[in-house]
Amino acid sequence: MSFADEIQSGFASNAKNLDTSDGLLHISPEILKGLNEEQRKWYEKFNEGVLFFDGWRSISQDILSHFPPEKRVEVRKYIQRLGILIGTEWSKENDVRCIDNKKLGEWGDRIKDAIREGSTEGLTVALKSINDEVECLLRKSRNGEYSLNLASPDE
Repeated sequence: MSFADEIQSGFASNAKNLDTSDGLLHISPEILKGLNEEQRKWYEKFNEGVLFFDGWRSISQDILSHFPPEKRVEVRKYIQRLGILIGTEWSKENDVRCIDNKKLGEWGDRIKDAIREGSTEGLTVALKSINDEVECLLRKSRNGEYSLNLASPDE
């Protein structure tokens, strides 16, 4: 089973390990077993943020606030999975990862621009586009052996 498949199955089989008390999913260390200790530290920085950069949790809450309540569960799942894909790859050593700080900045700018535009359609398009880029980068870095199907927030 690939790491991407483990992530996807982790949502189904480890639901008890997910805390949604603040409206976002928190991933248990069991789901992130493919990361070593150093990578987990960087993954947490990705989620929490660092000086001058918002973390994925904050970005996710901002994204969710722009969707109507009836869509938030679907959108939350979508952006959580996207965050796992981005964060687990970004947390790897610089010489092996296919997602770097420049990409994070570009994607963050696109999300902020879509939020400023004020339409959930534009935000959905931006998220789907970023997801497609992430999947393409992961497939390229893994010789085409990457696959994880994510439903669009509108699906």
